[in-house]
Parts: sequence; C-alpha cells; structure tokens
Amino acid sequence: MEKKETIKLKSSGSYFSSMRRYLITGIVVILPSVVTIWVLWSLFSFIDGLAKKVPGHPFDSIPGVGVIFFFAFILFVGMFASNVIGRRMIGFGESIMARIPFASKIYKAVKQISSAVLGGKGTIFNTVVLVEYPRKGIYSLGFVTSEAEGEVQYITEQRVVCVFIPTTPNPTSGLLIFVPKEELIYLKMNTEDGLKLVISGGVVSPTYSAGPSPAPVKPLETPDQVG
Repeated sequence: MEKKETIKLKSSGSYFSSMRRYLITGIVVILPSVVTIWVLWSLFSFIDGLAKKVPGHPFDSIPGVGVIFFFAFILFVGMFASNVIGRRMIGFGESIMARIPFASKIYKAVKQISSAVLGGKGTIFNTVVLVEYPRKGIYSLGFVTSEAEGEVQYITEQRVVCVFIPTTPNPTSGLLIFVPKEELIYLKMNTEDGLKLVISGGVVSPTYSAGPSPAPVKPLETPDQVG
C-alpha cells in the first residue's frame, strides 16, 4: 500500500515538474514578443494621439498620421540643420541655452552622449571585454566605450580605457570603471551577444568556436574629436 502511494506521489511530482517546465518555456517564448509589441504600440499610440490633438481635429479619421508627421519633422530638422542658415540659427540657440544655469548642463550632457552614439564612426559599445572586477579572480562582462581623456588619463600611470559594466537584467544601468589597456580580456562575441548574456543573467550564452583572439578595436572617438 505504501509502495503504491509512493509511486503515485512520484508520478504526481513528475507531472507538476513537467507543467512547471512547460510554463516557464511558454513565458520565455511569449514574453519578448509581448513586451516588444507593447512598447511599439505604446509609442505609436502616443505619437498618433499628439497629431489628433491638432485644433479642428483634421486627422481623427487617419490612423498612423502621427508617426508620419514625427518622421517628417525629424527629416525637416535634419535638412534645416545641414545648411548654413540652419547651423547659424542652431549655434545661436545653443549659445542662449548655455547661459541658462541648470538647463545648460543637461543640454550639454545629452548632446555629447547623442554625438558619441550617433555621430561617431562606430557604436558606443564597440568591444566586449572581460574585466577582473570587483577583485582579482572574479570576472565581469563589460563594453569598451572610449579611451579615457583629460584629468583621469593624466593622473593615472597607465593608459586606461573607459569600460561600462552593465547590471542584470537591466543593461541600461551600471557603472563606469577605468581599466589599464593591458588588463582587458577581449572577447570574440559581438555587442548583441554580450547584451543577451547580460539580460538573461547568463542563461543565454552565445556559441563559441575556438580560434585566434580578436585584436583590440580602436576606441570610439570622443564627441570633441568627432565635431
């Protein structure tokens, strides 16, 4: 009798274990698609809603017109900023912005970041590396952003590189560390695979084929060098 109850308990435990595995697998498959669709739909609804608030409501019956206006506005600003008159007007506006105490710091920081991301010759996370952090013998995954400049480089004895260490599972936050070039371990994986590894907490690991180690990639130019 006890043997039959034990077999029944094992069968029940196996059943619930399979159900749990299927449930987790289903979430892993569905969640990325649901989140992506939700973010895109929210952005679309927000921009479309702005266009429909135009006085007179001439665009109420045209779905998606807000997205068209959004891209048209960006193209217009880009064309305007590319000619001589536009550059002068933008320069005049920036000089005014620089005189506003708090806003000037925000504007300058955002402009430098956007110039580094969009105006450089490569991506801001142009190399995936391993760094012995927070102590020797423990490795953290990081992304090279640039070579250190200014005071940081001046007061260090070695040539140091700026490395961003992202947090898991949200890689948009993290910390910046300065590492001597010769202490970096360069990885063959690309930025996308590195981000997948971080976001998944190590569950999704990119495939690896043995071969020569990649040569260090030339660090991204700073905004001052680009401009």
